[in-house]
Amino acid sequence: MKKSTLYSIISLIIVFLVINTLSRKTKIYEKEINFTTPEEAISNFIGYANAYEKLGSKDTYINIAPAEFLESLSRRYRLYINNRNDFRFINGYIPTFYSYELAEVNSDIIKQYYEESFKRIPNYKRGENIKFYRLDGIANSNNKEIVDKTLVKDNGTVSSSERSNVEEDLIKTSLHIVVVDEGEGFVVDYYTEILPDEI
Repeated sequence: MKKSTLYSIISLIIVFLVINTLSRKTKIYEKEINFTTPEEAISNFIGYANAYEKLGSKDTYINIAPAEFLESLSRRYRLYINNRNDFRFINGYIPTFYSYELAEVNSDIIKQYYEESFKRIPNYKRGENIKFYRLDGIANSNNKEIVDKTLVKDNGTVSSSERSNVEEDLIKTSLHIVVVDEGEGFVVDYYTEILPDEI
């Protein structure tokens, strides 16, 4: 074999390896819906966090997180979750709400928690137009409650027909939610439960 032929083959192998290496991307859910207001992103986030949709045929079904939930998440959360079947609760459990009130806040505590969340991803490009919200609502105390996505109303609450009949199961709970605009509409970039000593 001639040297020129050998060099050509080695060059082609190197080019192939470089192209193959550079073309690998982490698969991430690509958004299709642009939320024009933070409230829309929040209602999708809380409404579909505990919802599921059934996929399958005949007697074989799997329950997966609905695409509506992933539409409300920031790029870093979608990257963390990776695909529709992975773990959804990044900063703890998100309760199923039956009613809630939402208010924009200027809290140093949530700002501090939000800034600390970037320590895990130091070079992450932050979104613009950051807004901080407090959500106070009535939720089910059962941390394992999941609901069919068809029962979620437009405002993110669960249909009252599915509401627990036992008043002891209902609790008042609060969340801090951070919403940002990443260029694809508003998305939830951080959330945390408000502990009693922070109220």
